[in-house]
Amino acid sequence: MSAFAVKVLWNRKTYDVKVDPSSGLENMREALYQLTGVPVDRQKIMPKSKGFPKGVMKDSIDFSGLPWDNGVKFAMMGSSTGIPDAPKNVKFVEDMTSKEQQELGNKKPPGLVNLGNTCYMNSTLQCLKAIPELRQSLAAVDDSGGSTGKRMTSALKGLFDQMDKSVSTEVVPSVYVSLMRQTFPQFAQMGPKGSGYSQQDADEFFNSLVSEMSRHLTKKS
Repeated sequence: MSAFAVKVLWNRKTYDVKVDPSSGLENMREALYQLTGVPVDRQKIMPKSKGFPKGVMKDSIDFSGLPWDNGVKFAMMGSSTGIPDAPKNVKFVEDMTSKEQQELGNKKPPGLVNLGNTCYMNSTLQCLKAIPELRQSLAAVDDSGGSTGKRMTSALKGLFDQMDKSVSTEVVPSVYVSLMRQTFPQFAQMGPKGSGYSQQDADEFFNSLVSEMSRHLTKKS
């Protein structure tokens, strides 16, 4: 059954309402609530056209069996509590960025691939990434080059941005690791007999990193 455009008089004003008889009286009530702010349980709807029953319509009425036509008139009584706010745009999880999903708790942040005993670095960066003030300061860093320490700081901003946007479970921090080892040669030391990079201390890395970044980040007054 198709929908009909009916007219509803309320509070000395006539409202145009689309009514689908097959959806029942509750559908009409909801449409009137959206237009007038009169809650469903306060609405008293009375037909004013020929062929319709007189008096207040009850929920048990055979709504689809009424003689519907465009222009059918109704009157409504009831006090408004205010027109409800328009519903906010719904964004589905599959349409969200990786960062938005992380903020909702629906997705764990991506990890960093170990590039030769870099667990000390990975764990430190994951902690620093969660500091909003640091992220704001990094956002102000320009990418115009400069010293190795400045380029490492700029690379950290890029790495955090990459982690925010990543749809993978891990990110390879190769650019950052290369600049970090150039800035801090002590973290580029090799193990005995060519066994790969030496293991390092996370606290020592944290102190070195923070000290170097403080030279390139804008301090808030």
